[in-house]
Amino acid sequence: MNAFKFLKHFIFALTIILVFSCDPNQNIDTEIIELESLSQKRNSHLIYDTMLIQYKRGLSDKEKQRIRDYYRKINFLVSWESCDENHEDFETWVILPQKDSDIPIEPEEDEDDVERSVQGATCRAL
Repeated sequence: MNAFKFLKHFIFALTIILVFSCDPNQNIDTEIIELESLSQKRNSHLIYDTMLIQYKRGLSDKEKQRIRDYYRKINFLVSWESCDENHEDFETWVILPQKDSDIPIEPEEDEDDVERSVQGATCRAL
């Protein structure tokens, strides 16, 4: 009988510790943020597009960053991801949706640095 009473007190104490050690607001806050973020995405009606960029072979990381910075500044480029090490001159860009006539023209200094771009393609196409 003593063992049963001890087990009963042990389970009760463990339950109390678990209940009071949990932060109930942590999960609620995370869910609220996720729902707000999802709501904002739905309300904005933004659907992102992708573009495969091929830089001129051997272009430095600094020059690639300068080109990215330009397109971010004019709100064309949202984010980017380099392809694998076998395709180091290729990147997938996530861009805001554009009509073909609205796609920005490369500045003259970049014309020789970007070999080609394919809208709607990603690194997986390589």
